[in-house]
Formats: sequence, C-alpha cells, structure tokens
Amino acid sequence: MARILVVDDEASVLSLAKVVLSRAGHTVFTAGTLPDAEAVFLGEPCDLVVTDKNLPGATGFDVIEKLRHHRPGLPAILMSAYPEPLLGVPTRIQGYLAKPFERASLLVEAVERVLSFEDEGRRPRRALRGPLKPMA
Repeated sequence: MARILVVDDEASVLSLAKVVLSRAGHTVFTAGTLPDAEAVFLGEPCDLVVTDKNLPGATGFDVIEKLRHHRPGLPAILMSAYPEPLLGVPTRIQGYLAKPFERASLLVEAVERVLSFEDEGRRPRRALRGPLKPMA
C-alpha cells in the first residue's frame, strides 16, 4: 500500500488519521508543523501528503509547495475545519476534506481515490522508496 504523510497541529486528528489509514493498510507518518513535515518527508519519502489548511506559522499550501520542491507532482489532499470556496488557490491539490470528518472512512476513501491515479495520464501510482536529499 502507500506511504502517507499527515500534517496537522491537532493531535486528535493525527491520531485518528494514523489509526484509520493504518487499518486500511497504509504506512502513516505524522507531523504538526511545516519544518517537522519536511524533516519527516526527507527521511521517509511518501506517496501522498494530507495536510491541514491552517498550521502554526504556515498554511497547508506552504507544506505542499515545500514537499513538491523535493518531489514534483506529489499528490496532496487539503483538510480544513473552516471549509470555504478555494478561489485563487496558489497550488494544485487532488482532494479537499472538511473537518471534523462526518465519518472516518471519508479520509480513507479520499486517500485511495487520489492514490489510484497518477496526476498526469491517470495511470496507477507507483510507490516512491528511499530517502530524499534536501535541496539547497
């Protein structure tokens, strides 16, 4: 299955995501801030990032952009407790989830839908393995 990085400043969201995505067969890594997310990603490259829209000192878009410097085209799902229209979105995302989740299975369904297709060409996604090197 896939390697997923979940980024959120709420421990309860990280815990829930880790449990439900692990039960679905995925390997899950978690982080609470942008610097932590980048450090985790460099040590444990992932197939997908699921990030909260609002983080301390950063946005979910900042997380996505930073990780895509290391892996262009990395698929991303954005979560928000304050869902609003995403007008003028600064970066492309593959999914959007409102928190709290109506049911935990919505997270699994969204992740599996995104992972089932490549960003371009809609081919099945191949997992990335091995550590990444930081960009200067």
